[in-house]
Amino acid sequence: MVHELEVPFSLSRNRPDTFVATRNSPLIKDLAAETMGQMILTAAEKITTAIEPILPAGFEKTFLSEIVKKHTKILIFSNHQSHADLLSVAKVSKLLTEMANKVLPEENKSPGYQLIIASSLAEGEQGALLQKCINQLTADFIPNYYLSTIEYMRPKDAAMYNARLRTEGKAMNRLQLKAFRDAKNVKFGFQLARGIKNNKGTIIFPSASVQEGRRKENGEIFGLTEIDSNSVKLNRTIKMAMKIHPLSEMPLILFMITHGGFNVLNPDTLSLTPEALAVARNSGPANLIQVKLSLPKRFGVIANEIRNKGERVNSKTINEYVSRTFAELLPPEGQGFYRKA
Repeated sequence: MVHELEVPFSLSRNRPDTFVATRNSPLIKDLAAETMGQMILTAAEKITTAIEPILPAGFEKTFLSEIVKKHTKILIFSNHQSHADLLSVAKVSKLLTEMANKVLPEENKSPGYQLIIASSLAEGEQGALLQKCINQLTADFIPNYYLSTIEYMRPKDAAMYNARLRTEGKAMNRLQLKAFRDAKNVKFGFQLARGIKNNKGTIIFPSASVQEGRRKENGEIFGLTEIDSNSVKLNRTIKMAMKIHPLSEMPLILFMITHGGFNVLNPDTLSLTPEALAVARNSGPANLIQVKLSLPKRFGVIANEIRNKGERVNSKTINEYVSRTFAELLPPEGQGFYRKA
């Protein structure tokens, strides 16, 4: 069956202001891509503007008193429900950057934050529409929020990349793939270090998966899932931050939760939701996402809290601490794995 679309501003024998074209014509594809791109940006701007981060009492005073100290480096850990969590991160980046720059001297002004993302997002292994969304937002949206991205290649990203090469008859063997991934992540390391040296804060999705935003058969979301110790390692990032400035200045840690990104970009289908499209068309509410921040803490304080429980500070105990903190900040339906009895 040939689908037909009526497109304005051209000629048709029946209607002088339209012509009939097949869905597969190049013009239709170009128009569809342009329209989708504009809808993504329109929805993103409206939804992000509607986000009002909830801050605990004393947040601004505590944050500003810490960031005026020399060499303060900031790490933000966020839970992850959908790729639309990028909007929450952008809002927090702008909020904290502008808050900090009210008190920082000119030579130490904050340039913003860098978000670690999976390489498979930008390179298309997770789907063409998702790639378009991310690339569009990265190029035309998030820079306005003092945010940039750096790509990290996880083992599963490398496997997805190699699977795509295999369809082209260019697959790498195991050693070649490891060398390729190592080279990509050396570049990532340099980018991360450069950002930290230039006073950028760093934002991490330690779960490295949108599983917690997916739907069960009964329609409920799965809620918070266990942090993956084999994803972007928190302790490794912390150690890198500590090597770049004096060890006496432990990184300043903030936790943020984002809840509702699955209302914008469906993590099951990797497509824009009807709610997001309604926002773009001015026919639906834009307040689809909740964001909440914790009080800032130096990593040394967190380490002592872990030790006071009789535990060693390592990747496992740090991840458990992060998960518990997320659960305390999330609404009940999002607490999932760490929901309290």
